[in-house]
Amino acid sequence: MDAQEWQRGCAMRLQNQWPTIPIDELLDAAGDLWRDEHWRAMSPDEAAETWLKLGVLSN
Repeated sequence: MDAQEWQRGCAMRLQNQWPTIPIDELLDAAGDLWRDEHWRAMSPDEAAETWLKLGVLSN
């Protein structure tokens, strides 16, 4: 999976959590995750889920 596919998959999962946040912002967040080897080693869904469990941007 290339970077764009991974980021899009991650952003789509994040959008499920925050449907009102513009997709461009979620793609930026996914891009930040992609740049970190720790997150990139995971599938996009797994990275998003794990990141969400950390309470990042929680309501």
